[in-house]
Amino acid sequence: MVKASLSDLNLFKIVDESAKDVHLGGSQEWYRTEHQRRSGCGPCTAAVLVSYMVRSREPLEERKKILSKKEFVSLMEKMWNYVTPSDRGLPSTDLFYKYLLSYAKDNGLLVSRCAICDMHSPSSRPSLSHVISFIEEALKKDLPVAFLNLDSGEEDRLDEWHWAVITAIEHDAGHAFVDVIDGGSLLRVNLRLWYETTKLGGGFVFFELKNQSKRRP
Repeated sequence: MVKASLSDLNLFKIVDESAKDVHLGGSQEWYRTEHQRRSGCGPCTAAVLVSYMVRSREPLEERKKILSKKEFVSLMEKMWNYVTPSDRGLPSTDLFYKYLLSYAKDNGLLVSRCAICDMHSPSSRPSLSHVISFIEEALKKDLPVAFLNLDSGEEDRLDEWHWAVITAIEHDAGHAFVDVIDGGSLLRVNLRLWYETTKLGGGFVFFELKNQSKRRP
């Protein structure tokens, strides 16, 4: 099996100091209002992406620190003002890309590239090998991938009409799996099964910052 993954999952760790729990990435359930909790997977995912990209460029001593839930919720709330879902959530890779670029511009993050891989109509979808290559390219550069799942098909480990974060991919000639952070936990998702059975599809997005350090081979 060929595998590519982010360099340091510890950068996703968030400690809930009141409950003494440690989560991987944030959860839309941490938003204050019911509307935010119901439709906030997009801005929450954007916050997870930005947090990892920024933290992965920090000095080693800073990277060792674990974010508090309070710190991360503050980022989620700030992100909500940019990556703002409608009542239907944020079912568009283009909007996710545009909104997150706006956040980056206003907050001093210089984006050198944004890449999108859409998977909508079954008749015009990219091949599975293209999707795998897209995800691998990002992970080999130590960049997390935002994953929009509009319809789970026969792979029911993820919620539908939902955003999450891909941290690793493993594949061979007949199989393809991705590790996904969602709701504060790490899940293993059968990417090939999803690709072959999803009706509405979804898409994938990653961002690259200027001077983003590439992982050593």
